[in-house]
Amino acid sequence: MKILATIITLTLATISPAYADYNSKVPHPEGGQQTFPNGGFSPTRYSFSFHVTGRTLTELSLTTPEGIRLGEDIVIADETGKPVLTKIAVQGLNTTILFSEPIKVESKLRININTIKAINNFSIWELVISGKLDDIKEYIPLQTLRMFSSR
Repeated sequence: MKILATIITLTLATISPAYADYNSKVPHPEGGQQTFPNGGFSPTRYSFSFHVTGRTLTELSLTTPEGIRLGEDIVIADETGKPVLTKIAVQGLNTTILFSEPIKVESKLRININTIKAINNFSIWELVISGKLDDIKEYIPLQTLRMFSSR
């Protein structure tokens, strides 16, 4: 049993610094909060902080699983609470957020997704976040957020 505990501890010690180093080089979420309607069913809103590190950010792509839909009512603010100008397009499972100006390195954003519709009964589902960074034309996977619905 001690050997198994040692292996797990060493594995976590090896993975954690690599993950922290990865997060210092690319934009990433830093925490979130779900809001459920009165009935306690699937979340209708989700908010999370997003830290832009390493390179400037020009676009975000939010991808949901089949049965989950995001609305266009997404509000993004900088760390002072000032709204960030964006164009938002929802096409099926994918929501694209295009920033009117690139988001500078070391900026922190607050992203509020105000409409989430769960068509199926999910207990845990994932929101995949990808982004386009300054001179890169393709989306790069940045993070996957797990969300809970209690339908």
